[in-house]
Amino acid sequence: MQNILVAGERLVLRTGMSNDEFSKANIIQYINDKGYVAEWNNDGEYVFREWCFDSVEESDSKIELSGDSFSGTTLYDILCEIQNSASGDVCIKPNEIQKKYWNTVVALIQAVKSAAAQKVKIPNSGPLGIVCGADGSFLFLPDIILNRSLSIRSQELVAEYYYSWKQPLLPYEETFSLTCAAYLYTILTCRTAFPAKNIDDIAEDYCDCNFVPVQYYASLKPELAEKINNCLDGKKKFRPTVARLLDFLSLEIDSLYIENNVQNSSDVLAKFLKKQTVSVKRIRFFKKHVGAISIVSVITVCILAVVISTVNSIKAKPTTKGLTVFETVESYYAGYNHLNDDIVDTCLAGPDTKSISKVVSQIYVVGKMKAAYGDGSGIFTPAQWLLMPDFEKEGVYGLTRLVIDGKPADLSAEYIAETDRPVLEVTAGEKSVANASFYLVSNMQEEGLSVEKHDAVLSLEFLKKRWCITHIDETITPVKVDLEEFIKAWKDGSVEEYKWLPSESDLKTAETELKKKFTLLGDIE
Repeated sequence: MQNILVAGERLVLRTGMSNDEFSKANIIQYINDKGYVAEWNNDGEYVFREWCFDSVEESDSKIELSGDSFSGTTLYDILCEIQNSASGDVCIKPNEIQKKYWNTVVALIQAVKSAAAQKVKIPNSGPLGIVCGADGSFLFLPDIILNRSLSIRSQELVAEYYYSWKQPLLPYEETFSLTCAAYLYTILTCRTAFPAKNIDDIAEDYCDCNFVPVQYYASLKPELAEKINNCLDGKKKFRPTVARLLDFLSLEIDSLYIENNVQNSSDVLAKFLKKQTVSVKRIRFFKKHVGAISIVSVITVCILAVVISTVNSIKAKPTTKGLTVFETVESYYAGYNHLNDDIVDTCLAGPDTKSISKVVSQIYVVGKMKAAYGDGSGIFTPAQWLLMPDFEKEGVYGLTRLVIDGKPADLSAEYIAETDRPVLEVTAGEKSVANASFYLVSNMQEEGLSVEKHDAVLSLEFLKKRWCITHIDETITPVKVDLEEFIKAWKDGSVEEYKWLPSESDLKTAETELKKKFTLLGDIE
């Protein structure tokens, strides 16, 4: 776990970030986000009290957050110990490690159920964000703080600590159903339902139901296996609740296993895995080549569209060659606004900018997952979002009111596709600076609408015959927005106070983009 969480006189979260990286991640504005401690009372029920980080310090040039002491072991460490105890392909009966931690996992699920019943919105920050006390208490750490602290690490580690156990596309009411099922899957099989590879692969596995049903790895009672599988199934519209999972659990883990299960053998497992591999490959082949086209479209048009798109994408390989400093910065923010990580990556260079494209990629994956799951139509730029019917039900992430060096800029600029521009006569290694300001609008957090005013200083260098952004310093100021009041104001046309709204030109461009997008998808004529 790389000692990310350290318990002692204070509970310490080691972010691994430098002061500059910590500032860019904008964690400080969430420092007062609530976590919760769940404790048994005298009536044998869980009660909840708030907990939060209350201190920010620098240690060995890295930022650490700390809060009141809470002694215990992270659920992540417990699940790792369980996985390391596996003794074969199939779990016929539980081993001593599984028995040791069974009551802890059941108690955790009971605490989650109690929180829902009491309408306490505990954060779901994965197993790394849950500390299990020896006395049966639990600490649920604030989600956004932990998530952003992990962003500095590799995608593989972020997946292992976080995305293997939860799916951001699910509404809050359902997210713990999948998460608790994932914990049960591990303690019953000594395996992970969605093994950590990277964020994109886990998202795709979830949407395609690419996991091994629990009964192939553990000789479980069929009704329990069915409930766990249904919770993990990415195509299920209605998944079992946490309370329904508890109905099938017992205080004795041994009672959940059955003998002589015909599905529990290495040969049966091997046959299933072979069949599943073929099936998933077939699904992904068709998704890759015709997934963006409505199935009611004419087959010839589908094929032609895919071929043209592929050829054009090869021709228009992103490059900032020939772009001025202003155009390079404008292209970068246009790519960020549209979650185009290819364009974002092309505009950036150097170690100081590596984490930026990760953020864009993660948000893009969430949007794809939402669309695949049927939860809205994906993620839209702020200008596109406001033009959608029932926009409050759709995802939004992007920029508004971009100004570069005092000049209003285009958030849909497409200079970067012009590959035949002549190389600028600039000396290699020459440096420049640009100033930018904009608003970042998002509803990717668990609730509400987040609006931030960003003032940025961008450092650029002329490398390999083109301008590249090598460093970005930002000052971020949160803008308070009440979502319900804003929705009413927008529908009433009384929005003068909302200075962050897109410009008229951005709204006109967004209208054209939406018509193009939905015509391709076959949703409008």
